[in-house]
Amino acid sequence: MRHSPEISWSLQSKYLIIFIAAVVCAFWMRFEPNFTFACMGAGVFFFLLSRLPLNWFPSWFRQILQIGLAALGVYWVQGRLGEIPMDTCFIELTAILLPGLFLGGTMREHNLLWLGCLGLTGYGGMFPARSAFLSSFLVVVAGSIL
Repeated sequence: MRHSPEISWSLQSKYLIIFIAAVVCAFWMRFEPNFTFACMGAGVFFFLLSRLPLNWFPSWFRQILQIGLAALGVYWVQGRLGEIPMDTCFIELTAILLPGLFLGGTMREHNLLWLGCLGLTGYGGMFPARSAFLSSFLVVVAGSIL
């Protein structure tokens, strides 16, 4: 039985920085500030949960938490679909689902997290005239290269 995630603390921290920068790149001064901060906080929260040993936080409970996060995302989209365009709903759904990928602690899930972060960064590039876009974009690019 594996007692810690297969991905190292430093590499997982890099993914967390990329995730937070991608959320800032996509949502800063564009979406509801509470939603932006909730996404960033969820990233940190699930990052810390993923570092717990499997004896304390078993893999079946991690999967249940991921399923609960997916259910929350579907509920969120159903409530927002009548208010905002569909593409914006799916970007919000992506931001809700991505922190759950920290819980697996596997490289495959972190690669999916990175791909989702690139999608959020690309969405942020559609509205580049914001104060935090360039700096967060550069953090995502530099974090992806390093």
